[in-house]
Amino acid sequence: MKIEVTEESFMQTVITQTDGDSEHSIEITDAEWTEFNDVEEHYEQLLAGFKQRQLAARAATLGEIGQLRARLSHLESRLGVASTPAPGIASVVAKPHNPVDETDWGMGVGSREKPMAAGDFREQLSDLRERTTEKRARRGLA
Repeated sequence: MKIEVTEESFMQTVITQTDGDSEHSIEITDAEWTEFNDVEEHYEQLLAGFKQRQLAARAATLGEIGQLRARLSHLESRLGVASTPAPGIASVVAKPHNPVDETDWGMGVGSREKPMAAGDFREQLSDLRERTTEKRARRGLA
């Protein structure tokens, strides 16, 4: 049996059966393939257990927070103090408009993974500034 091993990132490696030859393909035995699948199933079971434990811990923590808020509310009412707002409600702030929109992302702006030459960077930055100026002019923001 032939498989292809492809590293998509440092966190993810994809193993697939293949018939072709490439620099990523190797020949393995059926026993190795079976062992690999068994280990993968075991990993999935462990991961599912971890997720269940994480959700249970989160639910317990949220329950405790709810109890503490109820106790705080009770104490505030007994003391005649104004109630404390829940975190996050008073701190909602309008998000500034992002000048990089989907057309820019489609052109690769803002999503560079590889380093680029300084001249190329300056050229793309100039293009981005021009497109941003045009967009603002169309929207009446300039």
